[in-house]
Amino acid sequence: MNNENEHINNELKDVDYSIRHLFQPKVILLIIFILVYSAISALEILKVWDQKIKQSVQSIPGCPIQFSDYHYEFFMPKIIINNISINQRCFRSQKNLNLSKLTINILGPSFSPFGVALRLKTNYQSNSINSKVVLGFSSLALLMESQKSDHSTSENIIDLSEISDFIPAVKLQGHIHIDHLFTEVSYGGLLNELRFNIASNDLKLPTQSINIFKVETIDIGSLLLQGELSDKKNLSLHKFTLGKEKSPIIANFSGSANLNQKMIAQSTLNIKGELGLSPEFQEKYAWTNFVFGKFDKKDKFYQIEVKGKIGSPQFNSPR
Repeated sequence: MNNENEHINNELKDVDYSIRHLFQPKVILLIIFILVYSAISALEILKVWDQKIKQSVQSIPGCPIQFSDYHYEFFMPKIIINNISINQRCFRSQKNLNLSKLTINILGPSFSPFGVALRLKTNYQSNSINSKVVLGFSSLALLMESQKSDHSTSENIIDLSEISDFIPAVKLQGHIHIDHLFTEVSYGGLLNELRFNIASNDLKLPTQSINIFKVETIDIGSLLLQGELSDKKNLSLHKFTLGKEKSPIIANFSGSANLNQKMIAQSTLNIKGELGLSPEFQEKYAWTNFVFGKFDKKDKFYQIEVKGKIGSPQFNSPR
């Protein structure tokens, strides 16, 4: 037994554990060839992947998106996309939406809703946008909030004067706080869920012409818009308020809409509320008596009911 162990020990002593053989010319050439081939293969795969990504976003029906390049960062894994241009057709606006950079952080799995969670960050002029997106099997969910528990963030607070090109019907000034916005959209383009709580405390209408009526700057002040969608068709407007006690315009509306997602203009409205105009405002703009004179008044507030289709709403006093 001792002789056998001694024989094994002698064989182990003869084994060359050095890596000198790796430095032979043939081995070095083989390693270089493998590395170069792997790099070329990886580059070819990335080129094909890049082409497929660009083709996908550039061929979105009705909303093509262009970008110059993108790259990955593995520290706090993220994708950074540069020089993005979202076609004006997406917003039915007068110009494209151009973003210098979009950062997509990969957060990992999400269990409510189920899918892969991403964090999207970008800036449009002075507006800082931060949203959480969850990519599910059949839908995409988006969450935006403008305030943390300590009220320390200025994200998702939109300067209306900087997005006026995307609101062509009327010019607005002030800041909109997206306190809460959650939406889940199927990949077929239909809304599954929607909840929103949007507010402002410095809303203004600058001097402009609205239809045929010319108005000077109107300091409305506050705005509150709250609502939610249930059963994919019942859109509840919990609260829509404008103005404060001394504002020239005060409004308070609530109601619902039966949403036709395939033909939005055919959705039906059932909204009631009241509108108050200050005496100074009515004296300055005499046409308001002509426009609102048909509505009943209660405590100096016009009583207004909105019914009919979104595409052709009917305004009357409640009966």
